Amino acid sequence: MYTVYASPTHVLPQGIAMPTLIDDLGGGAQSFRRRFTRPLSRWTFEVPGIQSVLDPQEGFFKYTQGDTPFWFDGAGAGDVSEPVLLGVCDGVNTDFKLNDSHVFVNSLVVYANGGPITSWDPLGGDGITCQAIRFQSPLAIYVQITAKYRRKYKVVLAGDTLDKQRSHRNQSTPAGSVYRLSYNLQEVAV
Repeated sequence: MYTVYASPTHVLPQGIAMPTLIDDLGGGAQSFRRRFTRPLSRWTFEVPGIQSVLDPQEGFFKYTQGDTPFWFDGAGAGDVSEPVLLGVCDGVNTDFKLNDSHVFVNSLVVYANGGPITSWDPLGGDGITCQAIRFQSPLAIYVQITAKYRRKYKVVLAGDTLDKQRSHRNQSTPAGSVYRLSYNLQEVAV
């Protein structure tokens, strides 16, 4: 697996897909269901630079060709800096799925009703990342579980193209011409 780190200055806004399946029940009533277990993200990059700066990125994407997943740090989008709601305790369940996948265990801070709690274990991952947490015993009913964390994204090159345009032509030194490399990354579910 490969890892790409990006400068946030070259990333256009992150798009998040949360599609819903809608079934007609009849009489105008509809049933709504989540299509994905978790939302999936997409990024658009526009990276300016001279040819020697862009060659390593272009070579990497030619190698992966859109079918080889690689890790992406999210260019800051993978940081959940304020606690987000994971669930509300029912007094029975001890497992809570995180809102995102590939969450770094060492960055995960879990809160119960706003106070930090450490009586949990990570679930589903490789020991460095996790997908869920398990409390050592059920918490009281109506306790709100929140968390903040950092994560990484498993992505592929989206679409069929890697666009490269010349932005400025340096006639005296062709190697000094400035180009713009444009591409999209799409998060994969697995």
